[in-house]
Amino acid sequence: MMVEIWEEDVREWPVLSFNDITDYFVNVPACDDQPNHNYRSILEGQNYFNSNWIDTVYHKYRSVQCRIIDLKSKVRYSQIIGREHDVQITVNKDANQIIDVDCDCIAARGKCCSHTAGLAFKILEANKQGLIGKACTDMAMVWN
Repeated sequence: MMVEIWEEDVREWPVLSFNDITDYFVNVPACDDQPNHNYRSILEGQNYFNSNWIDTVYHKYRSVQCRIIDLKSKVRYSQIIGREHDVQITVNKDANQIIDVDCDCIAARGKCCSHTAGLAFKILEANKQGLIGKACTDMAMVWN
């Protein structure tokens, strides 16, 4: 049995833009194969992030050579203090594209919810702050 190893390293997160997030939550087909047009999840997701309700983010790659990355976190319930949703986003790092989301809430049956949007906005903010990717000090003397 293979054990999944989830890591906590913001430098490995994918680079997502606001357009990448809205593209998924608006254009990806919902369970009825129609575009989601889920603008509400985008707004509520921003609120989850701004309220600091997104917990530590962990990631793992699907395989060694694969640039598909899963990111997971816990997101606080909006109406019950002390309970959290388990949230996961899958991203193609080469295309900077969200390809799947999952949450244990009922809205996730429609293939997206505000909790997953909140996690996406946490990734976006890390990108804005320049925390994603390797810094020059992360690599051995490459100038020689």
